[in-house]
Amino acid sequence: MLNAKLITLHRLALTTTLALISLPTSAQVSKPDEFNLQSSPPRTLTTPQRRIVFDSAPFSVGSVVPYWDKGYLISIVPETTSPTSTNVTLYDANGHKARESAVWFPEAETVFILSAAVTIEGNVLASGTAVKHDGTRAYFIATADGSGRVTAAIQTNPFFPRSVCVAADGTIWSFGDLGRNQDRTMVEGDILRQFDFAKGLVSSYLPRSTFGSGRGSPAVGSGERREVYLRCSGNRIVIYSGSFDQYIDFDVKSRSMERFRIDRSAVDLPLRGLALTAAGDVYGHLEDYSKPNGPQGLFSLELDRNNGTVRWRPIPRASGPKTQRGVVSGLWGADGDSLVYNIFDDPAGRMGVSWSNVARDGAH
Repeated sequence: MLNAKLITLHRLALTTTLALISLPTSAQVSKPDEFNLQSSPPRTLTTPQRRIVFDSAPFSVGSVVPYWDKGYLISIVPETTSPTSTNVTLYDANGHKARESAVWFPEAETVFILSAAVTIEGNVLASGTAVKHDGTRAYFIATADGSGRVTAAIQTNPFFPRSVCVAADGTIWSFGDLGRNQDRTMVEGDILRQFDFAKGLVSSYLPRSTFGSGRGSPAVGSGERREVYLRCSGNRIVIYSGSFDQYIDFDVKSRSMERFRIDRSAVDLPLRGLALTAAGDVYGHLEDYSKPNGPQGLFSLELDRNNGTVRWRPIPRASGPKTQRGVVSGLWGADGDSLVYNIFDDPAGRMGVSWSNVARDGAH
């Protein structure tokens, strides 16, 4: 459990940006914008293998964007003030509510959930902040069992565990930050960390200084085109830090990593969802809500190791103006090598969830 003597933190704001579901604004545009790319990649989103209509709760306007992980769709409530209030819910592949967890701690007045993932055993893993009556705060990573009860927790102060995920070997990883010094400079230290509920902090990587001296945190999104994602799949961890235009690919087994600069010269759109497949491919849902007839939908992340860059390329027929049939309007994650997503023209709206692979060279 959390240490009863919660310590006062460097104030990394609890107003940290969470991705919320929004409705695009309406606009009349006579001609769709064109993608500023010389050619499209030879990839196609295949005919859906399955489609399920989910409960509306995870997809309601203003809710935190859900995320598919290890066989479940994760829905979180970012702030709760009662020990009986559910703040993490898992939905199974049939759209049914499978687990409800109330992540809470003694003496807490408010609990903020920053991120959640699914463990190898199928239980909830969550990171967040617990606030006491006197205002002191504790950052935590916690797990809850099938009954929804918290069974283990680590207090991570002064490390702010903004995102968490679980690798194939069961190791727990978090991408976060260490707050600011009194002179407002960022505290130095590693910001990708491995934790264990029995051992605490096990290892750490990615010194904060290697991101440069830009304002803000590499781990905390601060608006459109500054989104931050952490994803685990197999032995890989990927970090997309739009805040600092860096993409990082980390190998859990070898503890090696590659770092790339995000090249926005061809496509510069807000990233609304990120998926890492079992094969290691990365896909994103990109959309500018203010331009409904502009380029949007499903994109693949293409690596250029010669130049040390990555850039987004559209998937034909799964990207384009939203009036086009089959354009992706929500990317919830990857289920093995299948993408879990929604399209604008689904008759059930956002609740219609489909599974498809991405084929190369026109294969279906």
